[in-house]
Amino acid sequence: MKPEERVISTKVNWRTIDKHLYSISVKDGLVTLETEIDNGNVEEVVKDLSESASNLASRRKPFNSKPKLKVWNPEIRNNVMNMKSAYKAWKRAGRPRGESSLLTEKSLAIRALRSSVRQSIAKKVYELKQEIIESRKYDSRTFHKLVNNQPNKQGRIITDLYVGNQRYQEDKIVCGYHDHFEALGQQAANDLFDNVYDEIVNIEYELTVNMNRNQYVQPVTKIELEKAVKSLKTGKAPDVYNMSVEHILNYEDSTF
Repeated sequence: MKPEERVISTKVNWRTIDKHLYSISVKDGLVTLETEIDNGNVEEVVKDLSESASNLASRRKPFNSKPKLKVWNPEIRNNVMNMKSAYKAWKRAGRPRGESSLLTEKSLAIRALRSSVRQSIAKKVYELKQEIIESRKYDSRTFHKLVNNQPNKQGRIITDLYVGNQRYQEDKIVCGYHDHFEALGQQAANDLFDNVYDEIVNIEYELTVNMNRNQYVQPVTKIELEKAVKSLKTGKAPDVYNMSVEHILNYEDSTF
């Protein structure tokens, strides 16, 4: 099974679901399964549980929140207030079109707000770049700060990159990334490194893996399974398969 390839649905509201219908729907899906359980069967069971609950749940209307501004300052605040005032005046006048002073004022207010936001964002990016350039260029923390804070948008690109004592520019920046992460993946010489202890740890790891791989798996009884399921806490977020504790708790006893 590959959970990373699945689409995670929204959390199911179990208060709106008929538990009896849910149990019947799950049983109908389990009837078609084979006796022997393998990865394919498990995937089918998970899919049936998730779809049965989702199909019986009430659909919520999606909520689309308005995007927030990335920057905020007194100038932007004043421009927002002016834009709202101009919009209200234009709306009260019946939303006139064509040559209207109210429409012109509204357009100018919107233009002023957008201009102030763009200027503030550009100033913020410039200050961030200056802060990185003026900091210690040969510090690994500075390197990671440059990588993490550099937005991948048009007009905002990395022009200089320092890896150790080497400077990379323009089309050579990719080579700088390559050299940096290649160095991270290489084992550095260290006189204090205990090679004997490292060998012992690797041997213990291999022994542990082999013991667990060859260990006999004790069968689980129905009573043990029911006790374990009832001890689980509810109200938690679903996993990558959109499965939650409620999917199991809302079975009828015979489903086990």
